[in-house]
Amino acid sequence: MDLTFPGMLYNTDSKLVQLATAYTTSPVDTPSEQQKQHGKSAVEKHSLKRLQILLIVALLLTLGGFFVSSLIPQMAGVNVKSSRSRKLASQKAGARITSSRTRKPVFSTGKNGSRVRTTNRPKKVVHQMAGVGTGAVASRTSGVAPRMYETSIGSLTDLTSAYAAPSKVTATKKAPKLQVASDNILQDIPDKILLDAHDPERKNATLSSLPDASPTLLRMAKSFFHQSDFEYTSRSGAHGVLRATIAQYKRYGDIPVFFLKKTGFNETLLQEISNSLSNRGHKSHGKIAFMIVDEPLHASHYRQLYAVKSEHHITIIPISCDIIARSVKNSTCAQTMENLLSSMLTPKNLYESNRPINNPLEFFGRDELLHSLLDSAGHLQHIGLFGLRGIGKTSLVWQLREHLSRDVVAYIDLQHIPHDCSYLYQSILQECLKDASFKYPDVKLPKCDCADGMPEEKQGVIFLQTLVKLWEALKVGRHDMKIVLLLDEAESFVPGTTEHETGFAGFHEFMGIIRGISEQYGFLVSVVVSSRPEISRLDTWNGQSNPGFQFYKEVFLSSLPETGCNQMISSLGAQMGLTFTEEALSRIYYETGGHPYVTRQLCGLITEKSKERHDNDSWQTASERVPGTIQVQEVEDAISEYIEHKSDYLDSVWQRLSSIEQEILLTILTNHSCALKDLITPTQNYDAKRQHRKAISTLIENEIIEKCENKYSLRMGLFERFLLSSN
Repeated sequence: MDLTFPGMLYNTDSKLVQLATAYTTSPVDTPSEQQKQHGKSAVEKHSLKRLQILLIVALLLTLGGFFVSSLIPQMAGVNVKSSRSRKLASQKAGARITSSRTRKPVFSTGKNGSRVRTTNRPKKVVHQMAGVGTGAVASRTSGVAPRMYETSIGSLTDLTSAYAAPSKVTATKKAPKLQVASDNILQDIPDKILLDAHDPERKNATLSSLPDASPTLLRMAKSFFHQSDFEYTSRSGAHGVLRATIAQYKRYGDIPVFFLKKTGFNETLLQEISNSLSNRGHKSHGKIAFMIVDEPLHASHYRQLYAVKSEHHITIIPISCDIIARSVKNSTCAQTMENLLSSMLTPKNLYESNRPINNPLEFFGRDELLHSLLDSAGHLQHIGLFGLRGIGKTSLVWQLREHLSRDVVAYIDLQHIPHDCSYLYQSILQECLKDASFKYPDVKLPKCDCADGMPEEKQGVIFLQTLVKLWEALKVGRHDMKIVLLLDEAESFVPGTTEHETGFAGFHEFMGIIRGISEQYGFLVSVVVSSRPEISRLDTWNGQSNPGFQFYKEVFLSSLPETGCNQMISSLGAQMGLTFTEEALSRIYYETGGHPYVTRQLCGLITEKSKERHDNDSWQTASERVPGTIQVQEVEDAISEYIEHKSDYLDSVWQRLSSIEQEILLTILTNHSCALKDLITPTQNYDAKRQHRKAISTLIENEIIEKCENKYSLRMGLFERFLLSSN
């Protein structure tokens, strides 16, 4: 820019100024030299002001140009990427893209099973992962650093760019590629990222438009099926076929396998799957297919599966990714496959199960608590999980173990080992090394030098040294590596209040080592599961100090919330062709209080009653079962039979209560509900009042009674009926 131009324009010696002076100045009015000097100064000041304004405008335009030039390519990149993804999706679906602005109506299933007309509005999808924009450009412009994940010890991988759609990116340094060990089935990748992260949520997915499964999931599934005596042949990234290698399973012929997301599960997809299976020739043993999912299914999904099973004689078996991973890790794939086929192909009452829930598809109502426990473990908080027997503590701990997929976890059932901490040291080290070798096969792990017959003091030292060496070997690749101990059934592990309840030999030394490692090194977390909270409440046992006193965060496992309880009842019932009315669900929840084991017992009786109403032949043939609707009257009938024949669990709860707790319950039962002054009378001495307050607190913690508007009442209607019938 020529900065002399304004000065030239306003120079009084220039021809333009002279010409203007000639027209405006007469010979008679010739100005004096002082006036000429004053005029010249005013013109120069005005020109300087104009110059400043021009400079400011030029500077703003320059800055604006840089901003717009950097913004437009990003906007163009997003638009191009969005259009490419839509074009690719349309090509896969076999649809033609038109310029029409009309939107096709989509029908979805309403609450009552009717079809609801909705509008399929196009959504602008921005592919993100863990709050990071697509690729390095988006993460740089958004000011958010991409998350780095460790895929193997000593290597970091930016999975945000790995899973993002390809784009033209200028970067100073490329992220290392995802290293996959040939013998490692589960790579250390973020939890629940088992299917491609760039897949949009498509509620109307079809077989041709299903997103490809991730390479990790495909390798894991192939290993699972291979160990289950099947050969997997891939047909596409989301579809394959199984062929049995043993005679036991050859009768099923070719078994299709589909990798689905929850959002891709819909009626259209099910119809396509059933049509593809209907074209198969053999019909003697029915037709089956596997559907690998990463999230629990809703009751409506199970009803659709049951409809396909009833109408087309086709059984579609959903398998959780977590079940596959656990089976591969524990080398129990053959048993898992046998159980899946048996449970889905053999008619049975799905409510009747006395084992803890290990299938994530049957785990209901605990998501919020599970996330809270994961957060506490992530902050190195030791946890004491307490509650009544059968309330679901072991099921919750099993799910917690699966979600701690990047930490070393040792689950120990203390019922199944000798009551001596020398065996406990060995069991923990063996489980830790087994889990670490599976998750981190490339790391050289220390050896377990504990041996039978070794003095307990020496075993404790070796236990401490081995855990520290294991942590030091693993923290090279993960600075936040934790070792988590899950100690289940700890009632016999912890010394009792009487001299006969001695607990495990060496209990005090063991707890001292656990507390010492945690406080000195900061990598160890322990979770103690018990029906009694004494481990963190009693400061001494038989004159010895308790290292666990006030060491654990107490978490009392409550009953299922009503929504979770109804989801459990409806989902299991839908797999057997049963539908519960809202009134029936409400009545069941009132009677059971949401206690999962009692709820399943009662619903098992209701199912048996429903079965008796149908012909035995129609029930024995799975494909000919007649779906039924459960009404309140059927619940009433089952309640009477439960009190008469199925009250063993309630009796065990009653027998485990102290005499003071039983007295309080009978007082509440007599008056239906009581205020505190009715349970603690003024005539009682100080010790009696303290014991009664402690008993009331224990009954509330275990959700046997509840407080509402300063009144205490029994939580379970069935328990109240049981007490009335037996007292």
